[in-house]
Amino acid sequence: MLDLGCGYGEFVYFLQCEGYEGAMGVDRNAREVEVARELGVANLHCAEAHGFLRGSFNELDFISAIDVLETFLKVRCLSFWI
Repeated sequence: MLDLGCGYGEFVYFLQCEGYEGAMGVDRNAREVEVARELGVANLHCAEAHGFLRGSFNELDFISAIDVLETFLKVRCLSFWI
């Protein structure tokens, strides 16, 4: 399981607490990943989602993007108004 745009790793932490030890997250914000690791969230990676997926897509059973989708909507709305 992979959470794209995991930020501080809340969803990854939830999955790990539910017994999904292989759950992991990826985010391009190094500071948020660092803070999450300091709080004890395991299996977090600081990387661009696209590049990370290229190397591990066939190994994943589940991908979430909870905090990524609204970013696309905001960008699309902004580009519409510009």
